[in-house]
Amino acid sequence: MHWAHKTGAISEGHFGGRKGRNIEEAMILLDSWIKEKWREGKVVAGLFLDVKSAYPAVHRETLIKVLTQKRAPNYITAIISSFLQARHTELRIDDFVSQMKSLERGLPQGSPLSVTLYLLYNSGLLDDNTDPDKTDSLSIGYIDDVTHLVAANTTLEATRKLENLGSRTVEWGRRMGSEFDKRKTKFMMFPSSDREQQKLRFGEEDLDPSVSTRWLGITLDPKLTYAKHIDTIRPKADTTMAQIDRISKRYFGIGLTDTRILVKTVLYTRVLFGSILWLNTSTQNKIKPILEKTFNRAARMVMGSLRSTPLIFLKRDSELRPIISTHITRTHNMALRLATKEDTYFMKTRILKEIQETVSSHPSSIHQLIRREKIAANISTNLEIITPFPTKPWRRILAIENIDTTKEKATNKVKQLVQDRKPQDVHIFTDGSDIPNKGKGAAAIIMPTGTTVSRHITKTTLSTNFESELVGIKLAIELIRRELYSRREKQETIGETHIFCDNQGALRKVANPTIPSTGQQLYLQISNELLSLSQLTTINLTWCPGHNGIEGNERADTEARKAASNPLTRRQTLPTSRAKIKQRIIEENKPERFTPEEYKRLRVKCCPKKFNKALHKQEKAITSVIHQLRSEHVTLNAYLHRIGARGDPLCEICKQTETVRHFLSHCRRYKAQRKKMKTDLRLNKIKFKPEDMRGTLDNPGAIAHLSKFILDSGRFTHLQLYRDRKP
Repeated sequence: MHWAHKTGAISEGHFGGRKGRNIEEAMILLDSWIKEKWREGKVVAGLFLDVKSAYPAVHRETLIKVLTQKRAPNYITAIISSFLQARHTELRIDDFVSQMKSLERGLPQGSPLSVTLYLLYNSGLLDDNTDPDKTDSLSIGYIDDVTHLVAANTTLEATRKLENLGSRTVEWGRRMGSEFDKRKTKFMMFPSSDREQQKLRFGEEDLDPSVSTRWLGITLDPKLTYAKHIDTIRPKADTTMAQIDRISKRYFGIGLTDTRILVKTVLYTRVLFGSILWLNTSTQNKIKPILEKTFNRAARMVMGSLRSTPLIFLKRDSELRPIISTHITRTHNMALRLATKEDTYFMKTRILKEIQETVSSHPSSIHQLIRREKIAANISTNLEIITPFPTKPWRRILAIENIDTTKEKATNKVKQLVQDRKPQDVHIFTDGSDIPNKGKGAAAIIMPTGTTVSRHITKTTLSTNFESELVGIKLAIELIRRELYSRREKQETIGETHIFCDNQGALRKVANPTIPSTGQQLYLQISNELLSLSQLTTINLTWCPGHNGIEGNERADTEARKAASNPLTRRQTLPTSRAKIKQRIIEENKPERFTPEEYKRLRVKCCPKKFNKALHKQEKAITSVIHQLRSEHVTLNAYLHRIGARGDPLCEICKQTETVRHFLSHCRRYKAQRKKMKTDLRLNKIKFKPEDMRGTLDNPGAIAHLSKFILDSGRFTHLQLYRDRKP
């Protein structure tokens, strides 16, 4: 894939199976390109194709010919040829095993290499038709899904152009031994006109214009309103929640934390799939009620709360972000990710242009981003560039000492290295510092001589402490070069060079810079320089736990702090960090804070994260009851009377209103269990008010004892616990 990316062997129109690209970019391109042509006064015709049995239809000889035409290195061609030779398979059904059969064609299913090989194999479908800015035709590919778009002044002209493109596609299929699935082949006009209906000749078929088609999981309509797709959101959410509900009942099933993870990863992902197209400033008023209702149900599912539980309580204690807030964060992050791509990537240019510009008609999904002005401001700064293939994947990886050991052992190892240092060895300690409201700094120091270099990092609000640590390692390289020059002048030899850093993440990135992430330009430069220096001296990267009494580390930390708080120190300018902008996006899209009046309705004040962390060890039935008690919407007589499910609100024993406070603090029926809970709380030095045990609902430390009280009381007879089930 590295070779294919660097040489452009794979067509630019391919978005699937490629590092650094995803399905949303393909969706955005289709929406943006069609609406751009509409603004030019043109109509667009689209042909949607799916290659039938894509992998099994690949011919080895044809694939090798394609690789040769694309000037693949001989060793790659030889490896692929060997990879696809002498392959056999057998069929197993129950006890039946068929005879071994030889496979003369096809790519292995499940092999990561097969994806790349198929993209190379069918790039001919998209070649010469993937520049969206220069022509009136465009081809988009996603593995075996191919879409041809043609723009023209009239419907007839667009249809004829698309027929010609379709003919070349059919010819490619005959030549490559590929067949297109007739059931999935669709022809659409954007926009459609009843007065100018034209059929499309594709192969031996005459295709009528479709009123809708499903493409990459999104239902398209001729006017790109996505109305039919929006209609599927509610049923999709209901189906998903019903599936999760099977394993996460209110009083039985997987726990609170696991349910929350399922909601975020499954429900939110399904509901918001492709939302950058259909959830925007023009549709949010229609869709928002659907998403809010979905959120309410999901939050009740996570917490095990009753239907009447106030929404404000669900928003605060479920630890679920509102769905529309999640959508805004995701779309802004997507725009940010594209803004940090290489300048040569055509989608970056298109996205940046549409984020900044305003159009009077046919706005694209990017033009209609919710809070577009926020992301426009965030990406207007000098953003770093992050490439999917920063270096050759087979490059040498630098070794790191101490990285897979305990903090104590690592500290002892560093102390031993310092103690055993030879006179010709060089020991350099590095550190980065971030002082709030003052700045960031980095320093490197040679021990024991104390030779130091430091930098004050400018624009501290646009960089992370991780990058400060990288600057510290970069300064170590400066010291190594000085030391090499000095010893060469004195005709002295240099022994081993040890670079000690207390940040494992920085060390890992410097040692192996092949994985793209924030700070890429910096750690790639450092890694390349270290590889170059390793020819002159042995370079050892060593993790040194911070603040453990190691003199070199403490002195480097002191110098870094001085540099951070002193703007007069020599400066280091860094590009804007993508990670820092992502943090800003999350902060900007946080749900609105509750008003003082709303806080009064909550009745409990403990931070939801701390409380839910304490609940993590409890079973779902217990966590549900505790959340119900906290909200005071729980199946006690006072609540049952309020909703009309019981004739009176009184406790059957005490003849007083059975509220949450009565159940926890006063009811005579549970006197012994309450006494045991108080004793346990005192033994564990957990503070509480004996006269009002309701405070335990706001104390994470009391959760285990409160849970035991609830179970021992037997008040909630409908609870089902896993530990009570017989194997």
